[in-house]
Amino acid sequence: MIVQGPLTDAQRHRSQFYYQMFNLFNGASYRCLGETVIILLAVQMACPNSLVSLLGATLYLSYFLLPLGKCVASRVGAVQCQSVFWIARNVSGLLVAATVPIYLQGHHKTALALLVFAAFLFYGCRAAGLVIARPLLGELTTSNERARFFSLSIQVFNFSSAITMVTVTILLRYWKGIWPLFWVILVGALFGFTGVGFLIHVDETIGLRDAARQKLIDGARWLIHNANARLQVISTMVFNICYIMITPISTLAIKRGYGVDDRSALLYAILMMIGSILITPISVPFTRAYGPRKVLLFCHMGYILTALYWTFAPATGHWLFLGCSFFVQGALYDIENNSCMHYFLQTVEQKHQVTASIAMTVLAGALGGLLASLASGFLLEFFGRQLEDRPGILYFRCYFLATAILLAPGLLAFLRLQPLPEEKREPPFHWHFPWRKHS
Repeated sequence: MIVQGPLTDAQRHRSQFYYQMFNLFNGASYRCLGETVIILLAVQMACPNSLVSLLGATLYLSYFLLPLGKCVASRVGAVQCQSVFWIARNVSGLLVAATVPIYLQGHHKTALALLVFAAFLFYGCRAAGLVIARPLLGELTTSNERARFFSLSIQVFNFSSAITMVTVTILLRYWKGIWPLFWVILVGALFGFTGVGFLIHVDETIGLRDAARQKLIDGARWLIHNANARLQVISTMVFNICYIMITPISTLAIKRGYGVDDRSALLYAILMMIGSILITPISVPFTRAYGPRKVLLFCHMGYILTALYWTFAPATGHWLFLGCSFFVQGALYDIENNSCMHYFLQTVEQKHQVTASIAMTVLAGALGGLLASLASGFLLEFFGRQLEDRPGILYFRCYFLATAILLAPGLLAFLRLQPLPEEKREPPFHWHFPWRKHS
């Protein structure tokens, strides 16, 4: 509900409770509907490798819908905007589930086309709904409550995610085939609809609706005319390309290179989540000590080394070799994401942050997603033709070697960023852009 004037203590505390309940169901929903499950479904449907890489990029390609979210928020406010798009997000999840019976009826191309379309809508509605969620969460907390509230939000989401992932993994141990994924996605959508029932009770002030009415062109113009901001766009785009070209293809590699079952693939996804969780308390003091620019440089080198690591993949998959790769990828994503946000908040004036963050996300996310999907798809198709009769893991070794070579020039983007002075290395609190993670 939109209220006049600042929220009272009672309104804030009630809204915090409803938001955490939403977060609880949201964590379960996302793990049932997220990237790993969609990729496993695509593999079950004999989806071509190049199309799997496109599915991995839809998270970023969907950032084109962020301006639509801003437009809706300027009319109905942050809470109603997120509620509307969250309903659409879960309807998109139902469309993903609908591809299973369509595929089993023999309409393979129709099912694959619907899968890509539904995945794009799923991620796009998520991004559009969270376009001004950061200012909303700022309204729900005082400066003294903020760090504790954000920490609790992450813990609630991670707890719900972990319980859901373990439950789904146990389910897939005893129930094989494509139908278990259908029911997992269906239950995830139901969790999402339930979460909206709590979200609509969150209060906000009229100021958020007014903030959403700021012109997006102002943020884009500021990015274009600020040299260091342009470098931030490029470096964030490079980060997105790294993720798209490595993480989804790693899941594809263990499925088609080693032939692991869905249960084992989810166990590796759990390892990636554990890597992200365990690195969180380390990333802030690490960034404070060395500055986000050096941390970003270190993380980009980590992605390149991860790609090179895959070039030495053994002929038969060993859980320790594969587990290390996924654990490190989860840690790198969390560190690099937080460092990007920290650098942005400390270098961009507050009056530009809302519009500049949207413009930067659209440019770096959508353009990075497009470039990465094209490059990844080309490499997968090229090596598929060249190594048609060779062992499957050799195909992925060659792909990751080429990826490491392509990612190497990206180091220049991080080297050219201006280092932060030491007094600005202390983050105000642990920031996450909500459309990029924990949603």
